[in-house]
Amino acid sequence: MTDTFDDLLSVINSNAALLTVGESGGGIAGAVIAAIDGWQGNIYCLAVHPDHQRKGIPAAWF
Repeated sequence: MTDTFDDLLSVINSNAALLTVGESGGGIAGAVIAAIDGWQGNIYCLAVHPDHQRKGIPAAWF
């Protein structure tokens, strides 16, 4: 199931959301959107720019 833009926006605007952006050279290298509902957590989106893939960016978030 794919989340829509509105679904992701709703998560970002909630009190339980986490939006983390990784930077490199003044630009965005990647981002992760996650949330917890009090019982379980979900990663809604994890993306890394192609120029920065295979450099361990997601591992640094976790």
